[in-house]
Amino acid sequence: MSEADSNKKPDDSVPKGYKRKKQVPPVSFLLKNGDPESADKPQSWMDVYGPPVMIMITFILSFFVFHYFIENHTTHKPITLPRMPRQMTEKTMRKATGDSPKRDSDL
Repeated sequence: MSEADSNKKPDDSVPKGYKRKKQVPPVSFLLKNGDPESADKPQSWMDVYGPPVMIMITFILSFFVFHYFIENHTTHKPITLPRMPRQMTEKTMRKATGDSPKRDSDL
């Protein structure tokens, strides 16, 4: 073995084509302090206001499509289900025939 091979640490040897995994801080640190790599980058107005504005535009468009255009710009007739006749109960049969209820006291 040569001296160069003996000075190398076994952990530093990475096969060709592979990259060393970057050390990532713990999740609790990231939640408290944010990403340390992007801390020095200034945020543009699009990064700050873009997502809420896009959500608002999507809501307004969907509101008009589902409430205004469907009600006022339809070409089909409204669909109605056929009415089913009501079942005749004892009370409605008496009304239809004009019979008065018979009681035991009337006999």
